[in-house]
Amino acid sequence: MGNLAQRVLTSLVGAPIVIGAAYVGGWFFVGFVLLIGLLAQWDLYHLAETGGIRPLKSAGLAAGALVIVRSPWPPAVPLAVLALVAAFIAELWRQREGPVQPIPNLGATLLGVFYPAVLAGYFVELRVQSAGTLGDLDAFLLTATVVAAIWAADTGAYFTGRAFGKRPLFPRISPKKTWAGSVGGVLGALAFVAVMKAVLVPVLGWADVLVLGLVCGAVGQLGDLAESLLKRSVGAKDSGDYLPGHGGMLDRIDAMLIAVPLAVLYLDHVRNIW
Repeated sequence: MGNLAQRVLTSLVGAPIVIGAAYVGGWFFVGFVLLIGLLAQWDLYHLAETGGIRPLKSAGLAAGALVIVRSPWPPAVPLAVLALVAAFIAELWRQREGPVQPIPNLGATLLGVFYPAVLAGYFVELRVQSAGTLGDLDAFLLTATVVAAIWAADTGAYFTGRAFGKRPLFPRISPKKTWAGSVGGVLGALAFVAVMKAVLVPVLGWADVLVLGLVCGAVGQLGDLAESLLKRSVGAKDSGDYLPGHGGMLDRIDAMLIAVPLAVLYLDHVRNIW
């Protein structure tokens, strides 16, 4: 089976699960985000280990789980700090085993807590916290719009790049990505958000369509490139191998990890609709 067919089949299975979890909302959605966030964090630690670094995985994953649920459960933040203190102590204890690299090890551990865990927590804020002010249905539709717009950007970039792409976008990081594909991704996201605003999400204005389209289409691609940079730095093609056609969870949500937090910050603080 070709890579494209694998990607399509995985997406056909995964997309309804994501949208279904967002529709249910509440703590069910929190648990779903917790699962995908920890899988992505595990992938990042796997990349670090591929590069010869030894992150404190147990303490890092514990802190990551806590910061993901920080929005509906604020006591998670001080507990996450305690988990990170435990990581420092554990790294000190490693000195008994022989020479270690504390800065790379602790740096990778902390990176995993921020990227992807802290950023994944914004998925929860987008769906669960906004339900208290927008209403549950509008919060679901807004979440589905942002997430699916990132998928639309990925699809638009893929097919536009294959059809018209000639000039590489960042050849040293991701040689297959082209300027034409990037433009196609932005247009795909803009078109999708515009249709959703016109049909299902009247809470959005046309200015919001422009901002969210650019965030999901353009900034989301930067998230993809950022993860490609991490993989290239350790000589890895994918962050994992359990999602056919995609690699690992980090490969699948890399664009969302940048786009969703910026969408939330825009909606929450700039537009102030919540």
